[in-house]
Amino acid sequence: MAEEKELTEKEIAQLKKNQERAEALDAIRNSVREYKEEIVKLLTESGEIPEDVITNLAYVIGNKRSKKERVKKGRGPALKDIVRGLFTNVGDIVDELTVYGEIQLGRPQMQFRTAELIKKSEPENRPWISFVIPEGQKLGVYTLVAIGPDAPEGWDGFVPTETKKDEPAF
Repeated sequence: MAEEKELTEKEIAQLKKNQERAEALDAIRNSVREYKEEIVKLLTESGEIPEDVITNLAYVIGNKRSKKERVKKGRGPALKDIVRGLFTNVGDIVDELTVYGEIQLGRPQMQFRTAELIKKSEPENRPWISFVIPEGQKLGVYTLVAIGPDAPEGWDGFVPTETKKDEPAF
């Protein structure tokens, strides 16, 4: 059987101090929880919530441990969706400088992303994006040539191949 160790006065004082801290933290947590419930109740009753109020609440109520500006956790939109967002209508033209300025993709990365976009999009929503360097220019332009399952006439870019689900992709 284990012998019970007698605690020193210093250890007893530390245990009391830790217990007081734990009780104080529990009281603070309960207060914060009550305030959050009241805020949510007030906001849901008031109807429309102004954007600045939401931003301030995200800062105050957000992450418990960080004192930095709180932001929603999670990843942002997929890069292929951002690339697709650059082109709204067939015939839209976006130059390389704009692509680099908005999403920091150079020519090789953009070639990969446009091929990925063609490959992974649903066939009926497949964007056919071409890249051309106009004569006498150093920077190229990307053009949304067509949207649909079939490659446009005269297409010499990436064309996805149909693979069976049982077949390996390589």
